[in-house]
Amino acid sequence: MLSVREQFPIFGQLVEGQRLVYLDSAATTQKPQPVLKALGDHYRLRNANIHRATHALGRQATRAFEAARDELAQFVNAPERESLIITRGATDGLNLIANGYLAPRLMAGDELVITALEHHANLLPWQRLAHRHGAQLKVAPLDGDGNLDLAAYARLLGPQTRLVAMAHVSNVLGTVLPVAEMVQLAHEVGAVTVVDGTQAAAHLAIDVQALGCDFYVLSGHKMYGPTGVGALYGRLELLEALEPVTLGGEMVAEVDYHSVRFAELPYRLEAGTPPIAEAIAMGAAAMFITGLDRQRLREHEADLLEQLRTTLAAIDGVTLIGSPESQVALQSFTVAGWHPHDLARALDLRGIAVRAGHHCAQPLVKALGLVGTVRASLGVYSGSDCITALGLALRDLLADSDQPSQQLGRVQLPAGPWAQRYQALLKLGREQPRWLAAEQVAATAVIGCESKTWLRLWQEGEAVYAAGDSDSALIRGVIALLVAQVNGLPPGQMRDFDYDDYLDREGLWRELSPSRGNGLRAIINALRHLAGERDRVI
Repeated sequence: MLSVREQFPIFGQLVEGQRLVYLDSAATTQKPQPVLKALGDHYRLRNANIHRATHALGRQATRAFEAARDELAQFVNAPERESLIITRGATDGLNLIANGYLAPRLMAGDELVITALEHHANLLPWQRLAHRHGAQLKVAPLDGDGNLDLAAYARLLGPQTRLVAMAHVSNVLGTVLPVAEMVQLAHEVGAVTVVDGTQAAAHLAIDVQALGCDFYVLSGHKMYGPTGVGALYGRLELLEALEPVTLGGEMVAEVDYHSVRFAELPYRLEAGTPPIAEAIAMGAAAMFITGLDRQRLREHEADLLEQLRTTLAAIDGVTLIGSPESQVALQSFTVAGWHPHDLARALDLRGIAVRAGHHCAQPLVKALGLVGTVRASLGVYSGSDCITALGLALRDLLADSDQPSQQLGRVQLPAGPWAQRYQALLKLGREQPRWLAAEQVAATAVIGCESKTWLRLWQEGEAVYAAGDSDSALIRGVIALLVAQVNGLPPGQMRDFDYDDYLDREGLWRELSPSRGNGLRAIINALRHLAGERDRVI
């Protein structure tokens, strides 16, 4: 839908000198002009606090905010506008349900059920409550293709099941869960149901009445809206029973020094100044989505998903992760010989934005036997050209990695643009000998590095030497650079070497991502610690 892309200003500019190929919509969607306008108009034309203001700006802001509530209620087909609570994100909504509704009711021996593909936001609140209250957390499994095993799920339900939490769509596999069937089965045993709709809102028409769920959460920034805002739908009787978790202004009908009477719904659950401009812009995002031809959008995304899967499957060394029966337009994959983070950064240097890692669904990725995946996810602005660009870039990178590498002299990076230096760093990493499994043990592991990394020291006379290994070629290259500067020094000098200054001069602190930077800091700390221990022995 290339004509829609024109409504997204970000695609009309270059990013670091390159045309943006954005394949990371599952992490956050780009923002169309109507959303940007709604956000800006609030601050430019009617910036004021809401509900209690008596002046004109306050009345205008209140009307716009409450209109956004109406738009979001219509977006999910809520039966009443009062059942739509403005939150600070889907995570905020899930924690509100956990701490305001479930926590006061959960008892030892009760059971909570989730699915194996949940995002951390729909796992950790339930996990914590289970631990604190002596309840049991059960996990519904998947089949080999990434579909929910509905029969196994049904067997987990019973008279002690108090709550079932499920994603509408998996952010790792793109699986569309059979939510209506799952909700019906949960209700048959008297359980309350919570649906995480963050990945569904940009792709599927949402009807909470048809789904029959008790709670449903949305995240603004994953449905073409701004960050820092979300929405929680709940059945009125459950929202009435939900204890406010955050206390403050705006949610009170009457209060004295010793007692309080809370306001009516929805305001009793919206303490403090809400994200006013963001909520108004999220309402604009809902209108943007509903204004699209939804059938055409679904067909467009299905065609793109088929093209994406076909393109990736045709590349030697690429493995697709999951093949669910019903799937939105995202695909996770791995590439032989490449750590997901290394590959994502190499693609970024070619102007292609993808996501790499465990995608805040670490238990699922571990269960798949992976350290992470690369994920390409599509939005309404995506086109065939984006997938073609990804395929060409992957083929080029794989062809380049098969070429014999050039020696870098005394283990140093060449001068030039970062893209060339990054490729050299990857080649350097691939040159390093890999350790045997017997050497990759807890005693040599570096704690704090996102990649699996190991480091050891040994002594020859008065000098010490270090060597390392990692499942990331990039990290192997970084270790090779570092130890080349200090190998052969006395242990005290290795410990006191100014690693930060060296890495600043090489540009690594500036160019590496925050997660990679944290890993690099962990490696430096481990190197200094080992050298310090050796120095004390000498």
